[in-house]
Amino acid sequence: MTFSRREFISLTVALGAAAATPNAGPWHSHPKLWGQLTLVDDDPPKLNVQYWLDFFQPCECDTVTLSAGGIVAYYHTKIPLHYRSKFLGDRDSFGDLARGCQKAGMTVVARIDPHACNEDMAKAHPEWLMVSPSGKIRRHPVTPELYMTCP
Repeated sequence: MTFSRREFISLTVALGAAAATPNAGPWHSHPKLWGQLTLVDDDPPKLNVQYWLDFFQPCECDTVTLSAGGIVAYYHTKIPLHYRSKFLGDRDSFGDLARGCQKAGMTVVARIDPHACNEDMAKAHPEWLMVSPSGKIRRHPVTPELYMTCP
């Protein structure tokens, strides 16, 4: 394909203007600086939401990935067999972080970690579990009360 000099300049100016337009197009086409906060089960009582908002803003994060759930939920879930973190109490760690980040103009991506499950879910959905070549169900190597799910 051949372009004249005028067509080339017009095209590059148009592409440059589109790239410089913040938040043009779908959210995934514009993140420039992306932050991530991964929670563990006992984080909710000590989670300082304002600390993380203050951390992300000077970094100029326009998108953040926040732990929402997986083995446990960091919000008040009503999904059967998806238990809240036993440390959550009446807090909504994911919701508080998400609302704060959105208020600051950041796109929020909810992160889930489905690599393991509790015994109730394992019994209800054995087809979701990882098995050895001999067919033995695999337990979590670090937390043996959990079962590994099949990727």
